Amino acid sequence: MILHVKVKPKSPQSGIEFLNENQVVVKVKAAPEKSQANEELRRILADFFGCPREAVQIKMGAGSRWKIVEIKGLKSSKEFPGGGKK
Repeated sequence: MILHVKVKPKSPQSGIEFLNENQVVVKVKAAPEKSQANEELRRILADFFGCPREAVQIKMGAGSRWKIVEIKGLKSSKEFPGGGKK
C-alpha cells in the first residue's frame, strides 16, 4: 500500500488523521532532527496497521514534511478497521 503522508513534527500529541484512502496527516512529537521524526512516523504507522516497523518504508521525501510511504504486505487501507481520526 502506498500512502501520501504529511508529517507534523513537534506536535503535542501523536496521532493519525486520514484525509482520504491514501492521504494521511501524521502528528509526531519528535523534532525533525537526525531522522527522529521519520522513525516515529514509521513506528506510528506500523502500530496503526499492525505490521512490523521494517514493513514501513519512506520511498520519497525523507527530508520533507510531505512523504510517500510504502507499507509492505497491505494492498489498501480497506484492509484495516478505521479511517478518520485515531
